[in-house]
Amino acid sequence: MQSKERVDDQHLTVIKSRHRIYTFLSRMYEKEITEDLLKDLASEKCPILQIEVEDLVEEKIREGFKMLRGYLKRLVKRNLEAATLELAEEYAGLFLGVRVKPSHPSESFYMEGLVMQKSRDEAQHTYWSVNVDKEKTYTEPEDHIAIELQFMAYLCRKTIEALEKKNKSEAKRYLQMQKNFINDLVLWVSKLTNDVLKSAKVDFYKSIAKITNGFISMENKVDLGIEQMEVTNRGFLKTIVIAGKALTVSTIGLEERLLRAITPAEVKELEEESRRIHYHYNTNQMMGDGRVTVKNGRIIRVRPIHFDPEKFHPWTIEAHGKTFSPPPKTSIGYGGGSQRSWVYTSARIRYPLKRVDWDPDGERNPQNRGKSGYVRISWEEAFNIIASEMERVKETYGPSAILFSICSHSQTGSQQYMYSLMQRFFYFYGGTRGFQTTNSWEGMFWGSMNAWGFPSTRGYAPGGSMEDCMRNTDLIIYWSNDP
Repeated sequence: MQSKERVDDQHLTVIKSRHRIYTFLSRMYEKEITEDLLKDLASEKCPILQIEVEDLVEEKIREGFKMLRGYLKRLVKRNLEAATLELAEEYAGLFLGVRVKPSHPSESFYMEGLVMQKSRDEAQHTYWSVNVDKEKTYTEPEDHIAIELQFMAYLCRKTIEALEKKNKSEAKRYLQMQKNFINDLVLWVSKLTNDVLKSAKVDFYKSIAKITNGFISMENKVDLGIEQMEVTNRGFLKTIVIAGKALTVSTIGLEERLLRAITPAEVKELEEESRRIHYHYNTNQMMGDGRVTVKNGRIIRVRPIHFDPEKFHPWTIEAHGKTFSPPPKTSIGYGGGSQRSWVYTSARIRYPLKRVDWDPDGERNPQNRGKSGYVRISWEEAFNIIASEMERVKETYGPSAILFSICSHSQTGSQQYMYSLMQRFFYFYGGTRGFQTTNSWEGMFWGSMNAWGFPSTRGYAPGGSMEDCMRNTDLIIYWSNDP
């Protein structure tokens, strides 16, 4: 029988190993792999290359480490800069919306079909319960896999601190929170990792997906030592300790970069703000004006704007002994009502991307359009490329070679609106105006002329014609139209 001190030390070792694993996996999903990190991973001294893989009991973790070791060993014969670029292209394809799947590495998408839904709010409130919040500089939602894995690392660290202080009640509290959080992770992480395995072209991210899947599955099946403060599953013990040593990489470190500490007063303020409801009003030329309901920084719904009946003074038309007037609300089309889905769709490209083999100052490889992948670039680089390309075209071919396009209908005040600053800019800068539209001008000019009977106004009905029609017509039929 082991002594109490030995059991406590063993339990502490397991928690420290789990902390390293969660920290490592979080970094793999957080952003692209840097050349320095890849160099550390490919080094002969990297612990991943030193362990005995066959000692890993969990099958998926063992397969993942085998694949990862194979990939890292092959890097010896490759240029690290090229390999880093390849991984950046793979990251964009897998996690930045370039490929169909995985669509978005977040709990909300896999549980609710859209990004930034209730799962995000629940994760946020869980973070606040232990006085941490997402780091503001990280722009992904709170239920992104990188943040959720890092939160698990944070809970492990707090458990370690409690155990080292012999505060077992506090350690049990954090262990119970870990178990509860793992119960949520296991519901969707396997779906994400399966998508990665199906879509990944490079073994690196396939191996990370296997390790993640195996690790979360194993965590969900075992007792973390909440009651007896002892982990009794020997296979789990052995696998976790070996994997924890292997995934200790100096370039990554052990700090939680995606989380920030907040005070109880800040938590109270955030909780209160999360319960407030804000209303914003959106004007849309084609899809109707709507009222946007926002709660906790998230669009809840888009509905028609309802006016105060006492202050609403609409037009009225008296015809055939009846009085006609519009209802005290706006009409919103299906497109306007579905704008919430536009904002939170997983298909939305969230960052500027550049084709991986396109160099504005070198080889452009036009033959690879539609074939090559993409890598993420900064907004500054994206704007610089746009500006330099405009200057190049203008100097080479003249200002008329720059086409700027406007459409016939858009959201009032947006960049593409026909009377916006974009048109004013190009009138000063130079360019050829194009008119992008899906509606038929011939239909407007000639079709409506036959319907309304006003050739002098190019088909448009002059003001007052509706009132005249209603007073002098027994029946008006709107064909494919919502009055």
